Formats: sequence, C-alpha cells, structure tokens
Amino acid sequence: MVSVRGVFRTIHDILYFCYLAEGRDKLRVFTSFLPNLFPRTLRGKYSILPRISERLKSGIVRGITLRTWGFRFLVVDREGVRIVSPLFESWMWNFLKPKRGDVFLDVGAHVGKYTCIVAKMVGGKGKVIALEPHPTNYYLLTKNICANKLDNVIALNVAAWNENSELKLYSGSTSGRHSVKYVRDGGYITVKARRIDDILEELNIDRVDWVKIDAEGAEYEVLQGMERTLRKCRCKLILECRRENLGKVISFLNILGYRAKIVKESGIPYLFCYPL
Repeated sequence: MVSVRGVFRTIHDILYFCYLAEGRDKLRVFTSFLPNLFPRTLRGKYSILPRISERLKSGIVRGITLRTWGFRFLVVDREGVRIVSPLFESWMWNFLKPKRGDVFLDVGAHVGKYTCIVAKMVGGKGKVIALEPHPTNYYLLTKNICANKLDNVIALNVAAWNENSELKLYSGSTSGRHSVKYVRDGGYITVKARRIDDILEELNIDRVDWVKIDAEGAEYEVLQGMERTLRKCRCKLILECRRENLGKVISFLNILGYRAKIVKESGIPYLFCYPL
C-alpha cells in the first residue's frame, strides 16, 4: 500500500531533480525516476514493471549534467543524481564546516560533490585531496573539477587502505556501491591501494584539517592507513561506518584520543569524530 504522503514526497523529489537537470536532460531524469511511483507490490519478481523500470532507468546511464549548489555535476546514474542533490545528506553541513585555508581529505569522493563544494569554501589558500578508486567515478570526478574551474584540488585514482597494494574492487549495482570489502554480483576490477600517510608524505602535505570517509565497509582499514596523520594533525573526521565496524572503529579512535559521536540525523551509522 502506497501512502498519499509517500506519493507526494516522490513527486516532489522527481520534479526537484528535473529542475536541477540541464536542458534535454530534464526529460531523461523524469523518465528515469518515474518507476519510483509504481507501488512496491507491482515491482515483484514476476511483474513486467521491473523490466519497464530497467528500460526507463537506462535513459540516464550515459550521463547527464545537473546544476546544484552553484556547481555543474556530470553524473552517470540515478544514484548520482540523488547524491549531488541538496536533498542528500543535508545534515552534513551541520558538522562539516571548513574555513578559508583549510585542507580537506575526501576519501571515496565519488563524482565530487563534497570535493567541489569544499574546494570553493576553502579557497585558493586551501586544498582538497580527493581519492576515488573506481575509474568511471574518477573520470567524472576530474570532469567535474575541471567544469567548475577548481585549481586547488588533487584527485587520485586510488583506494585508501592500510597497506600499499592492489585490491579487488567489486562493482556495485549503482555508482556509489563499489566496495573492496563486500563481494557484489557485478564482478570486480583490480585497483591500486595506498596508505593515506604515504600519499600525504609524497605530496608534501603536512596538515589536514578535515576528513570525510565513505569507503563502503573499509573505514577501519582506511583509518589504520592514516594513523600517523591522525596523531599529528588532530583533524576532524566524518565517516560512514558499517554497524559491524562500529566497535573497532570507535575503539581505534579512542586510543588516538578521539571522541566519536553518532550522527542521529543521518539515519545510518555516520560518525563525527573530533580530538579531545
């Protein structure tokens, strides 16, 4: 049963996403999100609607451009549209508050929403280091950095990890679900993995003020690979943390002198971590 409130909320979101899209991309966004109005009972295994839904969603696969936050973002799927929208993680800005001249590390940068917005916030005297392991996301990340004329960003096509190696990156069903920790149905590619401590040393970056981590289950290994940076810089962190990792992540940060606060507004386990 679909509630009237839920239908109106879905219609609102679809119209808002269409508003953000440029030119002819508005129609592609509309047709792509239209299946969201189908009742869940009609999207079952034996219904024809899932096949219709997949056909409609394919209209956005080749990428569209949206204008949001005063930026232009090229995305590759429906999740990308949702992520770059101001509706997604709107609570983030209650915690992520960089100032001019700050250094921001974006781990799991996707197509660059936080990379681009924070790059503008920290200005020319600040810096953003963006890490994104998936080649398609990385391509879009670099396109979006260039499209928004940002010259204070260093983008690297690597996975953050606790050692320098190569990893299997399992392909998720959407652009934000690729993971080195969880086996997905879409196969895998091999990607380069680096310790953040080593990356920053090679870049001669001796200060980090803010870190955002969205590593699809690899948050503990990411933190292990930046222990030296955390001890030295005492930076603030915002990270998505899988429930099975909460205990060891919080314990690890406590040992380093951090307090971790669960962000209730996020709806899923996000941690805001700050040095004591």
